[in-house]
Amino acid sequence: MTFLSNFVKHLIPLLFLMSLTPLRASFEDLCPSAKGRGLAEATSATLRDPSQLFGNPAAIFCSQLKGAFTFARPFGLKELDYGQMSLALPYKSITVGAGAKSFGNALYRETLFAVALSHQPFAALHVGAGLSYGMVKIQNYNSTGTFLVDIGANAQLFHNLNFGFSIRNLNHSKIGNAREPLPSTLQTGLLVNLDAVNLCVDLSKEIRYPLDFRCGLEIKVLYPLIIRSGVATQPSRFSAGFGLCFKQFRLDYGFSTHSVLNVSHQFSIDIHILQF
Repeated sequence: MTFLSNFVKHLIPLLFLMSLTPLRASFEDLCPSAKGRGLAEATSATLRDPSQLFGNPAAIFCSQLKGAFTFARPFGLKELDYGQMSLALPYKSITVGAGAKSFGNALYRETLFAVALSHQPFAALHVGAGLSYGMVKIQNYNSTGTFLVDIGANAQLFHNLNFGFSIRNLNHSKIGNAREPLPSTLQTGLLVNLDAVNLCVDLSKEIRYPLDFRCGLEIKVLYPLIIRSGVATQPSRFSAGFGLCFKQFRLDYGFSTHSVLNVSHQFSIDIHILQF
Protein backbone atom coordinates (compact mmCIF):
# COMPACT_ATOMS: atom_id res chain seq x y z
CA MET A 1 0.00 0.00 0.00
CA THR A 2 2.87 2.36 0.72
CA PHE A 3 4.29 1.83 -2.77
CA LEU A 4 0.86 2.31 -4.37
CA SER A 5 0.13 5.49 -2.43
CA ASN A 6 3.52 6.99 -3.34
CA PHE A 7 3.01 6.06 -6.99
CA VAL A 8 -0.41 7.73 -7.11
CA LYS A 9 0.93 10.77 -5.22
CA HIS A 10 3.58 11.40 -7.89
CA LEU A 11 1.57 10.31 -10.93
CA ILE A 12 -1.57 12.40 -10.45
CA PRO A 13 0.16 15.84 -10.43
CA LEU A 14 2.07 14.99 -13.60
CA LEU A 15 -1.05 13.78 -15.43
CA PHE A 16 -2.91 16.87 -14.25
CA LEU A 17 -0.12 19.11 -15.52
CA MET A 18 -0.16 17.39 -18.91
CA SER A 19 -3.91 17.87 -19.19
CA LEU A 20 -3.56 21.64 -18.67
CA THR A 21 -0.59 22.29 -20.95
CA PRO A 22 -0.38 21.69 -24.72
CA LEU A 23 1.87 18.73 -25.44
CA ARG A 24 5.24 19.85 -26.74
CA ALA A 25 8.53 18.33 -27.66
CA SER A 26 11.53 18.59 -25.38
CA PHE A 27 13.59 21.69 -24.53
CA GLU A 28 10.81 24.21 -24.11
CA ASP A 29 11.86 27.53 -22.57
CA LEU A 30 12.68 27.43 -18.86
CA CYS A 31 13.24 30.64 -16.93
CA PRO A 32 17.05 31.04 -16.68
CA SER A 33 17.15 33.01 -13.41
CA ALA A 34 15.22 33.92 -10.26
CA LYS A 35 15.50 37.57 -11.29
CA GLY A 36 13.77 36.74 -14.57
CA ARG A 37 11.03 34.79 -12.78
CA GLY A 38 10.35 37.74 -10.48
CA LEU A 39 9.95 39.92 -13.59
CA ALA A 40 7.54 37.47 -15.30
CA GLU A 41 10.43 36.54 -17.66
CA ALA A 42 10.42 40.01 -19.28
CA THR A 43 14.20 39.91 -19.81
CA SER A 44 14.80 40.54 -23.54
CA ALA A 45 16.47 43.92 -23.04
CA THR A 46 18.62 43.08 -20.01
CA LEU A 47 22.41 43.14 -20.28
CA ARG A 48 25.49 41.84 -18.42
CA ASP A 49 23.63 38.68 -17.38
CA PRO A 50 25.46 35.34 -17.86
CA SER A 51 22.26 33.38 -17.18
CA GLN A 52 20.94 34.69 -20.53
CA LEU A 53 23.22 32.16 -22.20
CA PHE A 54 20.00 30.14 -22.69
CA GLY A 55 17.88 33.22 -23.39
CA ASN A 56 19.29 36.17 -25.34
CA PRO A 57 22.97 35.43 -26.09
CA ALA A 58 23.70 39.12 -26.72
CA ALA A 59 22.86 39.82 -23.06
CA ILE A 60 25.87 37.94 -21.69
CA PHE A 61 28.17 40.84 -22.69
CA CYS A 62 30.04 42.15 -19.64
CA SER A 63 33.33 43.65 -18.46
CA GLN A 64 33.84 41.12 -15.64
CA LEU A 65 34.31 37.39 -15.42
CA LYS A 66 30.86 36.36 -14.16
CA GLY A 67 29.18 33.15 -13.07
CA ALA A 68 25.50 32.39 -12.53
CA PHE A 69 23.74 29.46 -10.88
CA THR A 70 20.02 28.78 -10.50
CA PHE A 71 17.65 26.11 -9.19
CA ALA A 72 13.88 25.96 -9.73
CA ARG A 73 10.99 23.74 -8.70
CA PRO A 74 8.05 24.43 -11.04
CA PHE A 75 4.62 24.02 -9.44
CA GLY A 76 6.25 22.52 -6.35
CA LEU A 77 6.87 19.21 -8.19
CA LYS A 78 10.32 17.75 -7.62
CA GLU A 79 9.88 15.68 -10.80
CA LEU A 80 10.16 18.97 -12.73
CA ASP A 81 13.25 20.33 -10.94
CA TYR A 82 15.84 22.02 -13.09
CA GLY A 83 19.17 23.72 -12.59
CA GLN A 84 21.50 25.82 -14.70
CA MET A 85 25.04 27.17 -14.44
CA SER A 86 26.76 29.57 -16.82
CA LEU A 87 29.96 31.54 -17.13
CA ALA A 88 30.75 34.71 -19.10
CA LEU A 89 34.36 35.63 -19.96
CA PRO A 90 35.03 39.07 -21.53
CA TYR A 91 37.86 39.96 -23.89
CA LYS A 92 37.91 43.46 -25.42
CA SER A 93 34.73 43.82 -27.49
CA ILE A 94 33.77 40.14 -27.15
CA THR A 95 32.30 38.03 -24.36
CA VAL A 96 32.41 34.24 -24.53
CA GLY A 97 29.84 32.24 -22.57
CA ALA A 98 29.54 28.58 -21.67
CA GLY A 99 27.17 26.61 -19.48
CA ALA A 100 24.93 23.63 -18.85
CA LYS A 101 21.31 23.02 -17.90
CA SER A 102 19.53 19.93 -16.56
CA PHE A 103 15.80 19.22 -16.24
CA GLY A 104 13.92 16.21 -14.86
CA ASN A 105 14.90 13.11 -12.91
CA ALA A 106 16.17 9.55 -13.38
CA LEU A 107 13.05 8.53 -15.36
CA TYR A 108 13.23 11.40 -17.83
CA ARG A 109 16.07 13.91 -18.12
CA GLU A 110 16.97 16.71 -20.50
CA THR A 111 20.53 18.05 -20.54
CA LEU A 112 21.84 20.99 -22.55
CA PHE A 113 25.41 22.19 -23.04
CA ALA A 114 25.84 25.60 -24.62
CA VAL A 115 28.44 28.06 -25.85
CA ALA A 116 27.73 31.62 -26.96
CA LEU A 117 29.45 34.72 -28.26
CA SER A 118 28.39 38.33 -27.66
CA HIS A 119 30.03 41.14 -29.64
CA GLN A 120 29.88 44.92 -29.26
CA PRO A 121 30.35 46.35 -32.81
CA PHE A 122 29.21 49.80 -31.65
CA ALA A 123 29.00 51.43 -28.23
CA ALA A 124 25.21 51.14 -28.10
CA LEU A 125 24.79 47.75 -29.82
CA HIS A 126 25.45 44.15 -28.80
CA VAL A 127 24.81 41.13 -30.99
CA GLY A 128 25.11 37.49 -30.00
CA ALA A 129 24.78 33.91 -31.14
CA GLY A 130 24.67 30.62 -29.26
CA LEU A 131 25.01 26.94 -30.07
CA SER A 132 23.54 24.27 -27.78
CA TYR A 133 23.62 20.50 -27.83
CA GLY A 134 20.63 18.98 -26.10
CA MET A 135 20.21 15.37 -25.00
CA VAL A 136 17.10 13.51 -23.86
CA LYS A 137 17.42 10.32 -21.82
CA ILE A 138 14.45 8.14 -20.87
CA GLN A 139 14.95 5.24 -18.49
CA ASN A 140 15.11 1.87 -20.31
CA TYR A 141 15.27 3.63 -23.70
CA ASN A 142 18.09 4.97 -25.81
CA SER A 143 19.12 8.60 -25.43
CA THR A 144 19.04 11.05 -28.33
CA GLY A 145 20.38 14.52 -29.02
CA THR A 146 20.37 17.49 -31.38
CA PHE A 147 21.89 20.94 -31.97
CA LEU A 148 20.01 24.22 -31.48
CA VAL A 149 21.04 27.69 -32.70
CA ASP A 150 20.03 30.93 -30.94
CA ILE A 151 20.64 34.57 -31.91
CA GLY A 152 19.95 37.87 -30.20
CA ALA A 153 20.66 41.59 -30.05
CA ASN A 154 20.51 44.41 -27.53
CA ALA A 155 20.53 48.10 -28.45
CA GLN A 156 20.56 51.24 -26.30
CA LEU A 157 18.06 53.51 -28.07
CA PHE A 158 18.42 56.35 -25.55
CA HIS A 159 20.41 56.74 -22.34
CA ASN A 160 17.53 55.20 -20.34
CA LEU A 161 15.88 52.94 -22.95
CA ASN A 162 17.12 49.53 -24.12
CA PHE A 163 15.68 47.29 -26.83
CA GLY A 164 16.34 43.57 -27.12
CA PHE A 165 15.24 40.56 -29.11
CA SER A 166 16.16 36.90 -29.43
CA ILE A 167 15.25 33.92 -31.58
CA ARG A 168 15.70 30.52 -29.96
CA ASN A 169 16.03 27.35 -32.04
CA LEU A 170 16.56 29.39 -35.19
CA ASN A 171 17.42 26.21 -37.12
CA HIS A 172 14.05 24.58 -36.29
CA SER A 173 15.81 21.54 -34.90
CA LYS A 174 14.03 18.19 -34.59
CA ILE A 175 14.72 15.26 -32.30
CA GLY A 176 14.25 11.50 -32.09
CA ASN A 177 13.34 8.88 -34.66
CA ALA A 178 10.00 10.61 -35.20
CA ARG A 179 11.81 13.91 -35.94
CA GLU A 180 9.62 15.78 -33.49
CA PRO A 181 10.06 19.55 -34.01
CA LEU A 182 11.40 21.44 -31.00
CA PRO A 183 9.90 24.78 -29.89
CA SER A 184 11.13 27.90 -31.71
CA THR A 185 10.56 31.18 -29.88
CA LEU A 186 10.82 34.86 -30.79
CA GLN A 187 11.05 37.25 -27.83
CA THR A 188 11.40 41.03 -27.97
CA GLY A 189 11.02 43.86 -25.52
CA LEU A 190 12.03 47.16 -23.95
CA LEU A 191 13.70 48.10 -20.68
CA VAL A 192 13.11 51.60 -19.29
CA ASN A 193 15.67 52.66 -16.66
CA LEU A 194 14.39 55.42 -14.35
CA ASP A 195 17.23 55.59 -11.80
CA ALA A 196 15.94 53.41 -8.95
CA VAL A 197 13.17 51.82 -11.07
CA ASN A 198 13.37 49.49 -14.09
CA LEU A 199 10.30 48.75 -16.20
CA CYS A 200 10.47 45.73 -18.54
CA VAL A 201 7.90 44.97 -21.24
CA ASP A 202 8.21 41.90 -23.48
CA LEU A 203 6.35 39.98 -26.16
CA SER A 204 7.13 36.27 -26.57
CA LYS A 205 5.79 34.06 -29.36
CA GLU A 206 6.35 30.33 -29.65
CA ILE A 207 5.48 29.37 -33.21
CA ARG A 208 2.53 27.11 -32.43
CA TYR A 209 1.00 28.97 -29.47
CA PRO A 210 -0.56 32.35 -28.57
CA LEU A 211 1.40 35.54 -27.99
CA ASP A 212 2.60 35.97 -24.40
CA PHE A 213 2.63 39.54 -23.05
CA ARG A 214 5.01 40.05 -20.12
CA CYS A 215 5.55 43.08 -17.90
CA GLY A 216 7.94 43.38 -14.97
CA LEU A 217 8.91 46.09 -12.47
CA GLU A 218 12.16 46.27 -10.49
CA ILE A 219 12.65 48.76 -7.63
CA LYS A 220 15.93 49.43 -5.81
CA VAL A 221 14.52 50.03 -2.34
CA LEU A 222 17.52 50.45 -0.05
CA TYR A 223 20.98 48.91 -0.40
CA PRO A 224 21.28 45.97 -0.81
CA LEU A 225 17.55 45.19 -1.33
CA ILE A 226 15.82 45.06 -4.73
CA ILE A 227 12.18 44.02 -5.10
CA ARG A 228 10.50 42.77 -8.27
CA SER A 229 7.03 41.93 -9.54
CA GLY A 230 5.43 41.09 -12.87
CA VAL A 231 2.45 39.75 -14.79
CA ALA A 232 2.12 37.66 -17.96
CA THR A 233 -0.73 36.34 -20.08
CA GLN A 234 0.11 32.89 -21.58
CA PRO A 235 -0.57 31.30 -19.21
CA SER A 236 -2.00 33.98 -16.95
CA ARG A 237 0.38 34.39 -14.02
CA PHE A 238 1.66 36.78 -11.37
CA SER A 239 5.25 36.83 -10.22
CA ALA A 240 7.36 38.55 -7.58
CA GLY A 241 10.71 38.27 -5.88
CA PHE A 242 13.66 40.09 -4.44
CA GLY A 243 17.42 40.40 -4.77
CA LEU A 244 20.25 41.18 -2.37
CA CYS A 245 22.95 42.94 -4.38
CA PHE A 246 26.46 43.14 -2.93
CA LYS A 247 29.77 44.20 -4.47
CA GLN A 248 30.90 40.75 -5.64
CA PHE A 249 27.67 38.76 -5.80
CA ARG A 250 23.87 38.92 -5.90
CA LEU A 251 21.35 36.54 -4.35
CA ASP A 252 17.90 36.33 -5.95
CA TYR A 253 14.59 34.66 -5.21
CA GLY A 254 11.52 34.66 -7.44
CA PHE A 255 8.16 32.92 -7.61
CA SER A 256 5.29 32.72 -10.07
CA THR A 257 1.70 31.64 -9.62
CA HIS A 258 -0.59 29.48 -11.75
CA SER A 259 -4.38 29.62 -11.95
CA VAL A 260 -4.68 25.94 -10.95
CA LEU A 261 -1.29 24.49 -10.03
CA ASN A 262 0.98 25.32 -7.10
CA VAL A 263 3.47 28.18 -6.94
CA SER A 264 6.84 27.82 -8.74
CA HIS A 265 9.93 28.83 -6.73
CA GLN A 266 13.39 29.72 -8.02
CA PHE A 267 16.72 30.70 -6.41
CA SER A 268 19.82 32.15 -8.09
CA ILE A 269 23.27 33.47 -7.30
CA ASP A 270 25.35 35.69 -9.59
CA ILE A 271 29.07 36.04 -8.83
CA HIS A 272 31.40 38.76 -10.16
CA ILE A 273 34.75 37.04 -10.18
CA LEU A 274 37.30 39.34 -11.86
CA GLN A 275 37.34 42.85 -13.30
CA PHE A 276 38.85 43.27 -16.79
